[in-house]
Amino acid sequence: MERTPEAPHEPAVDRGIQTRVAILVLVAALAPVVLLGSASFASLAAMRDALLREREALVASATQKVERGVREMLEALAAVPAGPDGSGRLRAAQRDALREAGLRSRLLSGALVIDAGGEILSESGIADPAASEAAARCAQVREAIRTGMPVVCSAGGDEHPRHVAVVPLRGTSGRTTAAAVGLIDTQAAAWTALTPRVALSGSAHLALLDADGGVMAGTPGRAGELVVERPLTILPWRVVLSQPESEVFAPVHALERRLAILTPALAAFAVVFAWGIARSVKRPLAQLENAAARIEAGDLLHPVPTLSRDEIGRLGRSFEAMRVALARDETRRKLLRKVISAQEDERKRLARELHDETCQTITALKMRLDPKAQPDAAAMADRSLDELHRIIYDLRPSILDDLGLVAAIRWMAQRHLAAQGIQVRCEFDDVPEHLPPEVEIAVFRAVQEAMSNVARHAQADKVLLEIASSDHVLEVDVEDDGEGFDTQSVGEPSASGRGLGILGMHERMELIGGTAHVASSPGGGTRVTLRVPIPEAA
Repeated sequence: MERTPEAPHEPAVDRGIQTRVAILVLVAALAPVVLLGSASFASLAAMRDALLREREALVASATQKVERGVREMLEALAAVPAGPDGSGRLRAAQRDALREAGLRSRLLSGALVIDAGGEILSESGIADPAASEAAARCAQVREAIRTGMPVVCSAGGDEHPRHVAVVPLRGTSGRTTAAAVGLIDTQAAAWTALTPRVALSGSAHLALLDADGGVMAGTPGRAGELVVERPLTILPWRVVLSQPESEVFAPVHALERRLAILTPALAAFAVVFAWGIARSVKRPLAQLENAAARIEAGDLLHPVPTLSRDEIGRLGRSFEAMRVALARDETRRKLLRKVISAQEDERKRLARELHDETCQTITALKMRLDPKAQPDAAAMADRSLDELHRIIYDLRPSILDDLGLVAAIRWMAQRHLAAQGIQVRCEFDDVPEHLPPEVEIAVFRAVQEAMSNVARHAQADKVLLEIASSDHVLEVDVEDDGEGFDTQSVGEPSASGRGLGILGMHERMELIGGTAHVASSPGGGTRVTLRVPIPEAA
């Protein structure tokens, strides 16, 4: 049993047009959102850097102010003269220098000169004698005299810690024998002015810290706060700005919150916008798809819906024009099919009447004639019967109904061509035994017309008749070596009837979905090619 070939597998569609359009529009809509988000995050980072740089600049300015004040204080103490112990003139000069130092530096609340043994040699502007005694007993003062290095250190005190600035003094011998000691009251207005309130919003604080982390001025921050600090160059101190991070980056956080709301909103809008665009594209295409499916199913009555005046609308109007043309052609095909069907029915009727009535009448007449007495009449009756049989076979050969298309074509070739001395060669290969009746009769009539043209006009000696089938297509070729003709001259049927046979051949093939092609040239013979699709059932 012959196996029916499987239909070609169509590749699956990964994404519909709505999905593709939605993706493209979504990418186009989200691209600005992504760029805006990237720019916003870059702006946030730049804003963070700007806020930090602002505080760093503030700390740098405060550090310069503190450094300038401390430097003036140490320079004023370093101007105190040193000399041999016990010199009256020296002590007077020292008191004057100490008084001058107090005037030059508002950071000093008093000053004195202490030797290596802790004895007070001179003093000026000291309101609290206990402060002088505490400075004289301070071991760090003696250590500074020994090392020759200036220092600012703590001199004790519980409620109000005392600090002293120690500047070693060198005598005429080059040895460090004493030190100018400046008393520092960190509660005084001059020290408080070193670290004024920061001109920032919130609770930002400036503080001056010594080497041990002690507060020399200002207000220290709390644990966990953002700290920006800068060291002094002349002392191991540092100026520190502290502020809660939530306050420092409050503008950044506010912008982040707005972006956190705006970005999803923009993304959601982009998604809805992309879906709407894709939907607006798919809706008319879906209408066209439905209309095309109806046309493919053979429904040519319902018009294609009117769409917008764009490319899709123009495509819809083209579909509608195609539907109208197909409907017109289908009407023509139906009419032509009815005409040809009526022709075949009439051929059958005439063939039956000729066979049942005329042939019987002539046969009865022949039987009444005496062949010896009336030989001419009897011969005429025989010829009439032969001619009637030939006409009956031409009208509707019974062999077509009994044995099928191939046998009927072979019989017709022998009857119309071989009988006239034309050499006929038949090559039939893999032809289905049975085809639908409308296919068989259409192909038979087309081949009959081709053979009739060869017999009447071609003056041919040889005819090649080929019938084969491949890929569900029946292929029929009728080729002769006759005189040929100019195919352009029979493009349209003439009043004399020339060209009607070729036109009928085309029309019959068109009715069954096939094609007919006639190729010829004067002196080059003629080739008639028929191509007919074979139904799956066959």
